[in-house]
Amino acid sequence: MKLSDQVVFSNLNKKSILQVEIFENSTQNQTVRVETYWRSGLFKITFMHDYEIEAFEEILNGGDDYELETDDFELCEMLETLDSQSIEIEDSKYMNQNDLENNGYDFLKEYYIIFNGIKLDKE
Repeated sequence: MKLSDQVVFSNLNKKSILQVEIFENSTQNQTVRVETYWRSGLFKITFMHDYEIEAFEEILNGGDDYELETDDFELCEMLETLDSQSIEIEDSKYMNQNDLENNGYDFLKEYYIIFNGIKLDKE
């Protein structure tokens, strides 16, 4: 693997993708974290830095002892996720993301944590 290479990968084991969404209400200076677990997914990384290549190879070779956080890579995109398993909202007043948006919260950021290993895949 070298700089500017693109790799497509998925989770090694089922039910091991956590999507984290952060919503912010700037007038109340509050954030709410929403976590969704997925059965499987497909991601693509374009390597922009040497340390990204090293980290990816370590995670890939580490089996299910390692996890990958998409925020650790400058260009990482989620291509698809399949079969939502559960959703947890940090503040129990809200039922879903639309409920947050209807109550003054704006979507701030999103990232994924793929745990229990990754494997190379095709787009």
